Amino acid sequence: MLGKSFSKMLADLQVDLYESGTIAIVEAVSPELGNRVQRVRVQLPGTSQELLSKFREKKVDFAAHTATEDGGAVFLNLLGM
Repeated sequence: MLGKSFSKMLADLQVDLYESGTIAIVEAVSPELGNRVQRVRVQLPGTSQELLSKFREKKVDFAAHTATEDGGAVFLNLLGM
């Protein structure tokens, strides 16, 4: 993502929010790393309306998931299992 503008990089992210917005799984594709999907688990202080507004403003693809959804499958996928 070194050759992209910050806005373009944000538009290329996909973010899934779990546990009331305190856990995010972020997916990005980087041409510098062979266009492989990179997944990162991020601990957040909580979902703020400001963060969600920024996601919308920068056209970040994001989704919030409820506690009843199977988040375990996402974490196993993140680990490559």
